[in-house]
Amino acid sequence: MRNYQTDVRRLNGLLNSRGDAGLQEVPPVPFTGDIDAMEPGNCICLIGINPHFPALSRDAHKDEIAPTTKMVERFHNGDSIAFQEFIDSRLGYFKGKMANWVHYGSLGRGYAENFFPNESDRSVWERNAFAADILPYWSTDTNKISLSRFGKHIDKDPSLLLHQRMLSRMIEEVRPAMVHVNGISAGRLVDKLYCKEHPLKPWRGLGEEHNLMFGHASFGRIRVPVMTHNQFGQWGPKSKHWPEFANAWREWQE
Repeated sequence: MRNYQTDVRRLNGLLNSRGDAGLQEVPPVPFTGDIDAMEPGNCICLIGINPHFPALSRDAHKDEIAPTTKMVERFHNGDSIAFQEFIDSRLGYFKGKMANWVHYGSLGRGYAENFFPNESDRSVWERNAFAADILPYWSTDTNKISLSRFGKHIDKDPSLLLHQRMLSRMIEEVRPAMVHVNGISAGRLVDKLYCKEHPLKPWRGLGEEHNLMFGHASFGRIRVPVMTHNQFGQWGPKSKHWPEFANAWREWQE
């Protein structure tokens, strides 16, 4: 486990011309969800740009960030058990207090209603969905992260390179049926890194309206279909657009 404080300080300088990309000096998030319990070929890997650092009043600080920081500190101080505790906390994310259901519940509802009809917005995360980010470090404002600088260093900086190797190996082992990239910025990075042979391409009118794109990404020895679009939210697509996206996905795969 790397010295995350050193990595964050270096990356803040690399990813922003003014030396502050908004990355916070807390442990990075390698993955979220029980990847060991996923059904190969029948699950979705959700990918975003990076974790959003919440306001200090939010429960995430006491329920996720503070406990994780203590585990990592214990590990660096020689407590080898703390590493497994950290991994277990990521595997059990959706089973305890850490889970941010405001974020994952809405996405889970889209997965359940359109791809896993026998599941709910929460149960779908047990065997059929897990999450990761292209950049595993928390930040206050993704607008501070220069995507051009990120793209330049993502396969060169040691911490970023290590994370991409982990991400690729994880997806290769879990074998999801879809990589769902929520947000076009993250989608372009996935396209640059993993879709060199089969680049993402806009899908008809939805491609113009919501930047909906499909393609194939290579992770180790496997190739996985990819869907990306503008990030769900106030300025992007809403829950009502899920059926359109799902129908387009099925039509594209035919």
